[in-house]
Amino acid sequence: EYGRVLIVGSLELSKQITEKRFQTTSRPEFAAGLAAGGAKSVRVVVSPAKEQRRVLTELLPTLPGELGKLPIPRLVNGVSWISLAADVSGEPTGELTIEAIDEGTAKLAGEVFAEGVKFASSLESLPSSVKETLQSGKLVSQFSGNKMSVVMNVENQGVRNVTSLLTDLADQWWRDTYRTRSFNNLKQICLAMHILHDANGRFPASAAPNQPGQPAVSWRVLALPYLDREDLYKKYKFEEPWDSEHNKQLLNQMPDDFMTLDQDPESGLTTYQMPSNKNTLGGFPNGVGIREITDGTSNTVMVLQVDPAKAVPWTKPEDFEVDPAKIEAGLISEGEEKFYTGFCDGSARTISREQLNRNKMGLFTINGKEILDLR
Repeated sequence: EYGRVLIVGSLELSKQITEKRFQTTSRPEFAAGLAAGGAKSVRVVVSPAKEQRRVLTELLPTLPGELGKLPIPRLVNGVSWISLAADVSGEPTGELTIEAIDEGTAKLAGEVFAEGVKFASSLESLPSSVKETLQSGKLVSQFSGNKMSVVMNVENQGVRNVTSLLTDLADQWWRDTYRTRSFNNLKQICLAMHILHDANGRFPASAAPNQPGQPAVSWRVLALPYLDREDLYKKYKFEEPWDSEHNKQLLNQMPDDFMTLDQDPESGLTTYQMPSNKNTLGGFPNGVGIREITDGTSNTVMVLQVDPAKAVPWTKPEDFEVDPAKIEAGLISEGEEKFYTGFCDGSARTISREQLNRNKMGLFTINGKEILDLR
């Protein structure tokens, strides 16, 4: 109906989106949310997809104490859409509307909003104009059946400051949620690799045959039974290459553990890869026993979350080769100052740009005798 789409995001993500054909899906909640904004010049509608709602309820079962520790599942699954509409010319006005599946959930959303205003107004770091706006009583909540709305009539600077505050909070929430999902994935992958080690006496190579005479197979496929995906493991034909007609059909069935929060589940691409250089965990053709990691499991990277530009098909026996001369390449994305890793002791950690440049290949080799400095 609206015809044009503006994509805002990383260059790599934008390329992935624009290289695909847009497939329309009926989402009447978006039309309803836009209609709620009337003729206002700015209208934003949020309506999470089913998968996004599932992830939210798993990562955050209850709201933080500052917001009343209310149950997230009822709120996330009970809100159909959230609409924010504003006019910033003349006398600025804004309206927040939430449509829930029933009156009780609408009232619950109202409680969360009230607690949020109360908490935000107590923050000392807020600009005085924002505090005045929050404490002025100009944020009026109204209820009508299964809808809750808040009308805002505030001066220009207040509108700008409140908008800036909401943007900052949303950005911080996204970063925290993204980090939590990444850490959970890395911990699950490391745990699966340790169970695989217990079963076989060794960590798998980055790419090696499952049985003599068979094509090379990715460690990600070998880890499937230990990620509760025995069903997918049994579908894989080890006597065929990863990109055979049969095995290619498994690409769009990638387990959640190999997906980041912002990833297209249908892409079949993963950023979770082992370092595959010589003397790294993935660089030994016959795998590595834990006693061979003489640098210490807490000092050796097992798996990396690499730059999205370096993503590979998850079943492909290919991993990431660290470039010692350009140590940041493929690890730290543009605009970022860190990357996420899973270590051989099972821990998930954030490695900063400074830590990476200080330790270089010492992070990745299993027996280089380097002393890490992760201050």
